[in-house]
Amino acid sequence: IKQHYNHPSIIMWTYMNEILLKMQFKDAESRKKIYVENVRRLALALEKMTSGADPYGYTMIPTHHSIKTYKEAGLTDIPMVVGWNVYHGWYGGDLANFPEALDKLHAEVPGKPFMITEYGADADPRIHAYKPERFDKSVEYATRFHQTYLKAILSKPFVAGAQVWNFADFASEDREETMPHINNKGIMTIDRQPKNTYFLYCAFLSKTPYLKIGAAAQDRRSGSAMQGQDVVTQPVEVFGNVGDAGLFLGGKS
Repeated sequence: IKQHYNHPSIIMWTYMNEILLKMQFKDAESRKKIYVENVRRLALALEKMTSGADPYGYTMIPTHHSIKTYKEAGLTDIPMVVGWNVYHGWYGGDLANFPEALDKLHAEVPGKPFMITEYGADADPRIHAYKPERFDKSVEYATRFHQTYLKAILSKPFVAGAQVWNFADFASEDREETMPHINNKGIMTIDRQPKNTYFLYCAFLSKTPYLKIGAAAQDRRSGSAMQGQDVVTQPVEVFGNVGDAGLFLGGKS
């Protein structure tokens, strides 16, 4: 805090993240209570220390969206802002119900500003889906996921802010998925090539006119024709904030 006290991009200090995600002593209730109480005391001490070092900066504890766990531990009462890491429609839950999930978070801690401090979905640029669904790692599902979150977050005035997890794909040694040892929730690839989700944010947040054909349409694509057809149809995603737009290929709409 002393080192970065005057850093212009820092407005908030957080000192714990998902601290109760891997709960200790789950099979021994009395020991678990002692453990949780010690976590609460640590949070109180860190809150006091942080506020003392920077009385003008905000404080926050990001949680892993287990509302009951953090409320019972008293950890939603201590910081000035509560952060919720929410993967509704990815690790669990129905994507369509995310707006209601935001309302529930607000209702549970009504007097406290909160932010969505993590949200995202894996997107492997090599994988596409006609009917995208949760955990298929397709670009199309990730686009739908971020579109749903963006619309809901921007429509709820009680959500103070949100942070995408993550800006770019990154190394994660214990992951064994479509890209071994890579967490590909980024809106850019690990070598900083934009995905369609990146273009989605440009379209949503740009204050100037924006129009972009999705990255997949620029690559050579192949596939199997549907039964009874002799052509392969590939979906093309277009991102813009200019109202209606037309797409032409070889002069044909």
